[in-house]
Amino acid sequence: HTTGPSSVYFNPALLNEVDGRQIEIGTTAVYADREIDLDSGGTEDGDSQWNFPSTFYYTHEANEKLTAGLGVFFPFGLSNDWGDEYEGRYLGTEAEVLTMNINPVIAYQVTDKLQVDAEISDGDLGAGGRLGSNYLYSDRTSMYLGYTLENERTDLGMRNAQGSEGNLVAGLKTRFSDSASVFLEERYKHGDNNTGLTHSAGINFAPNEKWTLGFNTDIGTLQDAYTGAETDRMAAGVQVALRSGGWLLSSGIEYRNDDVQQPDLTRNERETWLFRNNLKFQLTPSSRLFGKLNYADSQSSNGAFFDGGYTEAVFG
Repeated sequence: HTTGPSSVYFNPALLNEVDGRQIEIGTTAVYADREIDLDSGGTEDGDSQWNFPSTFYYTHEANEKLTAGLGVFFPFGLSNDWGDEYEGRYLGTEAEVLTMNINPVIAYQVTDKLQVDAEISDGDLGAGGRLGSNYLYSDRTSMYLGYTLENERTDLGMRNAQGSEGNLVAGLKTRFSDSASVFLEERYKHGDNNTGLTHSAGINFAPNEKWTLGFNTDIGTLQDAYTGAETDRMAAGVQVALRSGGWLLSSGIEYRNDDVQQPDLTRNERETWLFRNNLKFQLTPSSRLFGKLNYADSQSSNGAFFDGGYTEAVFG
């Protein structure tokens, strides 16, 4: 993630690299077009509406070691209106969801080698927080340890409808050369949905100043908090990024296979593909354009009824 005021949300440890006082304001235009198949035949359209979930980030460098920040953002905002003549009007005709988080953060450089960061947040989705540390073992190797309590994101970037989850992460990153680095990571996850340990590894390679290539894997076993059923997970991803002038274009493909145990001890399999595309252009030192297009497709061995898909397009 690019260092800047939005590091308050993405990675508070980067705040020590943000100079002076900075403000970042942004919004996302979301347009929802809905159509439902009626039991009586035919279709009915909902009242399509625009929503604008927005963000505000402020950072202040108190001194060379201490930087504080504040984030106020609306991670979700949607509404729909089916009208009074809607066939399902006795269940509901109108709904609106708006969430807001307030997120104060501090980052402190304890020594030349050790850095710690902390954040807390609260909002409509509940409390969250993070406590992390990064230790520079050598000029080429760093080790990190952190705990995050999240109340709004799943591993696909969507809201976790089943409550908050915690992640304890320990890992190291080392550079073999100026163009190649690897990381190893252990992640323990717990929460209202799944609990378990996963193992991650990855490599990044930058053959020149313009191109960056990456590959990562994720393997582990998660246990359902309610039924005790186990999910054996295997995931892998490939990323590529191109930087030229003020342009930054990045794309990635991720694949995940979940072998899920059922209550009757049978198993089913779910395969998920995720395609990520991001585009940024630096207009001036203080402003930039950005866009993203993400698509996910998930298929279950239980049949088409359990399949799913997700498409997201953003420009700002």
